[in-house]
Amino acid sequence: MIDKPLHISGTCKDQYVNHPVDPLVSKVRRGVLISMFPYPIVDSGQAVEAYEIKKNREGSVFVAVPVWKVKYDKDAMLARLVELKPGISKSKDQKLPLKDRAYLILHILRAVISIRNFIRGVPGELRLEAELKAIHGFDQLRLAAKGHAADIDLQLLCGLTEIAERMLNDAEEKIRGEVESRVPENTGTGASGIIL
Repeated sequence: MIDKPLHISGTCKDQYVNHPVDPLVSKVRRGVLISMFPYPIVDSGQAVEAYEIKKNREGSVFVAVPVWKVKYDKDAMLARLVELKPGISKSKDQKLPLKDRAYLILHILRAVISIRNFIRGVPGELRLEAELKAIHGFDQLRLAAKGHAADIDLQLLCGLTEIAERMLNDAEEKIRGEVESRVPENTGTGASGIIL
């Protein structure tokens, strides 16, 4: 049962997934074909690429990534991220009014998460809102940006600035291709410890 939005914590290569896979939607290396009309699905499939979704205390769930890739202009995305960087510096300026600092952080978070979701191929404003609301203190930040809550904790504001900066840098590295997605431990690849 899903009672709240789930978060993708990374992608994995050659990962066994926790659901039957439609071979027309996701690329699968191996698995058990199940005859279904009009074409078979693959159970216990090893997807070429999978999202890792962390569940609180229940471990991780792996979901096959659709094969269609989002095409985007790398230079335009990088330029947009570079345009956001001065906002990080300005948001750290203690001389600026709290409302302006909060608005800058809010704007940067929205832009970076939108870019990150676009690159992942995750569409929709609802997904953006869900990710924003999952950030601790986001509701207070939104109120402060509107000038309604002038008593936002400065420590919380600094923490949100650090989150925005980290997300911006991560998105930039991802677009430049400087980092590979994190592969979690025990992904199901390699030799099994079970002797039959």
